[in-house]
Amino acid sequence: MFPLGSGTVPDTAVDLDQRLAGGLQQILRPEAGEIGVHSRLGDGDAGTTGAAARPIAQLDLDLTGVRIGVREKDEIAEPAEESSLTRVDRLTLRGEPVTVQEVPVTVSAEVENLPVRYRRREDGQWWFEADDRADDHRAVSGRVEASSPLADLEGVVSALASERLAATGFTLTDLRLRVIRASNRRAEIEVDVALRRGILRASVTGTATASVGTDMVVTLADLEVTSTSPLVSMALPALRGRLARWEGHQVDLGAFTFGGATVRDVELIVTETTVGVRAEIGG
Repeated sequence: MFPLGSGTVPDTAVDLDQRLAGGLQQILRPEAGEIGVHSRLGDGDAGTTGAAARPIAQLDLDLTGVRIGVREKDEIAEPAEESSLTRVDRLTLRGEPVTVQEVPVTVSAEVENLPVRYRRREDGQWWFEADDRADDHRAVSGRVEASSPLADLEGVVSALASERLAATGFTLTDLRLRVIRASNRRAEIEVDVALRRGILRASVTGTATASVGTDMVVTLADLEVTSTSPLVSMALPALRGRLARWEGHQVDLGAFTFGGATVRDVELIVTETTVGVRAEIGG
């Protein structure tokens, strides 16, 4: 949900653009950049309290150049039931790139026939949201594609590993991340780490697979760590015990809904320099 401020439901494209852009900035709180919103309203009655909102023929969101960091999730009070339901004929989203937690992500998305709802809180503030409660979601369809440079993902993994290793007295001297596309829905992941502790030098290799089943459930499996150093190998059973907690970990993509639509298909995109995913959604 995104706040639109007080007053009435937006009845012009300019009003919607300004208020929704402000709401997106308020919720996402970007560290840099401005979120662009451009819309075109369709024919229909002007949105006022208790009246039908005008349909939105086109809604374009541009996150290019926006930087989003890590912060705690806001607790948003549930708006009152006074609401106005309408539909976005065509929604587009792009970020070329948008930076999320220090990782540049190139993203593009397009959704058609998306049900949306304006909801009014008791304090008179209006909110805008994709509506999961609309009666008919069969017409909702769309696709999403997102990718990131492998080098930037490697940098984030390296920073996290360096921090964790420092707590054990080891220094990370090098890290290499490799992702191999085994099939449209399965990837093999390998991380090579070089460590130093005093005069000790060692290397550790971690491997895993991530796959998406026909039920749209992501499963993490085959987690393993090995080392060529006899001394480091002695400490690996404890690490394997920690990894065992994640063996078989699953994420149900079907549990994530957007305007009543769910993920219908997923394809992994892996090249020598980028890692990404392409997904289709529908009702």
